[in-house]
Parts: sequence; structure tokens; C-alpha cells
Amino acid sequence: MFTVISVDLLGLLATVATAASAWSQFRQHRMLAASYAVADQELGAIEVTGPTINIESEWEVFVRDAEDAISREHTLWLARRGASPPE
Repeated sequence: MFTVISVDLLGLLATVATAASAWSQFRQHRMLAASYAVADQELGAIEVTGPTINIESEWEVFVRDAEDAISREHTLWLARRGASPPE
């Protein structure tokens, strides 16, 4: 009449913990992918201007823009890992 169901509680809890961890990692991966996509677009736009540079002042702007884009991404990368940027 009554059926007893045996449940491995430790296995069930381990499965739930693993699923929660995987979900968290997936969300972090999506944020990282979006961040890298923005950096890629920004650097791509900067790269296009490189071959058209004829004046030294334009070269300075080109290099500064590229360095700023990479620096922003590096700062975000460090922040994700809990490190502070070098001074």
C-alpha cells in the first residue's frame, strides 16, 4: 500500500550545489563576453583609422585612444579578480 522511496540526500544536495555553481559561472561568462565584445568593437574602430594617419598629432591621438581602450579593459579585468590596478 505505502511505497517507501529512498533518496540520497547528500547526492541531491551535491547536484543542486553543482547546478548553482554552473549557473553562476555561466552568468559571469556572459558578462565577460559582453565586456570583450565592447573592447573588440572599440579597438576595431580605432584600428580602421590607423592606415589613414599622415600627421604626427593624429598618430598621438590614435595611440592614446588604443592605450585607453586596452587600459579600461585591463582595469575591468583586474577588478573582476579583486586586484587593484598598478600605479
